[in-house]
Amino acid sequence: MRLRPPPLLAATPLSHFDGRRDNNFTLIRLVFSLAVLWGHAWPLTGSGFDPVSRMMMPGTWIGAIAVTGFFAISGFLVTASFENRPWRDFVLSRVLRLYPAALAFFALMILVLGPMLSTLGTGEFFHSPQTWSFALGALLLDLRTQLPGVFADRPFGDSVNGSLWTVILELRCYGAVLVFGLAGGFRRRAVANAVLGAVLIGGYWLQPYLPAIGVAPHHNRQFAYFVIGSLFWINRDHVPLNGPAAVAAVLLPWLVWGTPLFPIVLAFGLVYAIFVAAYLAPHVDLDRIGDFSYGIYIYAWPIQQAVWRPTQSPWENGLLASAIVVPLSIASWYGIEKPALAWRRRRR
Repeated sequence: MRLRPPPLLAATPLSHFDGRRDNNFTLIRLVFSLAVLWGHAWPLTGSGFDPVSRMMMPGTWIGAIAVTGFFAISGFLVTASFENRPWRDFVLSRVLRLYPAALAFFALMILVLGPMLSTLGTGEFFHSPQTWSFALGALLLDLRTQLPGVFADRPFGDSVNGSLWTVILELRCYGAVLVFGLAGGFRRRAVANAVLGAVLIGGYWLQPYLPAIGVAPHHNRQFAYFVIGSLFWINRDHVPLNGPAAVAAVLLPWLVWGTPLFPIVLAFGLVYAIFVAAYLAPHVDLDRIGDFSYGIYIYAWPIQQAVWRPTQSPWENGLLASAIVVPLSIASWYGIEKPALAWRRRRR
């Protein structure tokens, strides 16, 4: 018999949902991936920022909320994954989640879209050192965003995929969980809280000096959200989920908007609201259809660049890109991501 989520007015410990698959994480990730696509439609067409983001700036913008939300969910689920399976299986799961789709993306860009969209001839394109430098980006170790002669005339010139830095940072977060877990950091809640709390506090004050975590100094905020998600897992017995509390958590940051407290209050309020939406809101079972968020995320930027035309409006860019990116993401899920995950399950 299918379990029904507790009423929104109840205060239910987050740990109550351990092992439950009837959650809304797939839906939330899908919304976040589309929010990134539409959030980028304005800057990629040289139109500044979307109207919603302009109301929130300089504190945050819609793309930042979506990306940091991704990292909070990932911190929670990836920490749970490490705790609930052997470390070798954890490593295999993480590799198969990121690399197959990423390798397909790089192959498509280098072998098909790159030569098609480049202002260089095919021979010159494939003989360019920049092409094979970009290919090394498929290792997800550092950021490579340029292909020779591709997108040079766009408002974001020469940027083939400005979103890939988050995938690289995601991989580094996986590595951090692995190292911390193998060192026994998750065995005692007090130790894990002390260490991860120190990382949060130190990262807040030392952010410009921690480039090893982020791809660039100002990208460490996403790592902080990953840590917060991990802390929610570690302390799940002591995190009561409640609907009215989630509404308050979303509204509270705006009472300190424009102050140094805003990013701190926003981080914890947003993460709390995400978990309430995931577990207490009515379940929308997208898992039976597929998880298309990763494909949308990695293909959105290059497709938006490809469909750009002078004087194009952000709305036109977003609509055209969505019409191409969504089918691409579905093909990525059914042709690459789902078979890779199915192979992992068979191996287990």
